[in-house]
Amino acid sequence: MWLDVSGLCVAARREPYVRATLTTVDPVRLRRSPRGGAAMHSAQALVNGTAAHGEDFDDTFEGGPVHSGAVIVPAVLAACEREGLGGDRLLVGIVPARSCCAV
Repeated sequence: MWLDVSGLCVAARREPYVRATLTTVDPVRLRRSPRGGAAMHSAQALVNGTAAHGEDFDDTFEGGPVHSGAVIVPAVLAACEREGLGGDRLLVGIVPARSCCAV
């Protein structure tokens, strides 16, 4: 799922809906800085979530057509970055969140 969503974000980076989302956030908040902060991470999650959701056509569950990866991965990635956690913790956050969507 992480690789899928990452690819979707890269593929959508120049799409009009991503450009429109970028105009709603302060560009400084999207850059990585030593201070970071919740505003930076929430802006990154918003842009990445929008990018992934706009291009995701196959990440759905029967009976509940949601693009769970487009919501889960950007949020967990932003939380891990904010807390300084590694990729192992990223997976620990993604797996149970995905399981909740399958119920």
